[in-house]
Amino acid sequence: MNPLIPMLAITGKPDKTRMDKIFKQYRGVKIDQVVLYPRSGCEFTHLSDEWYGFCKMFVSTSAGKGLKFWIYKDY
Repeated sequence: MNPLIPMLAITGKPDKTRMDKIFKQYRGVKIDQVVLYPRSGCEFTHLSDEWYGFCKMFVSTSAGKGLKFWIYKDY
């Protein structure tokens, strides 16, 4: 297991295509875990249906690439 766990700061409105690309790059350098980190600049309204839809996509896409995931909730 790689001890490096990147915190993926979510800004803008990333989509599945963008997440696929990022997770593929992570796996290419043997990263096997990722942290979802919402921050200022995120264009999803926090705790909205759109936010939860993004979280669901993040979880399914990261798991589909073989990544373990963490959700940092202090926003």
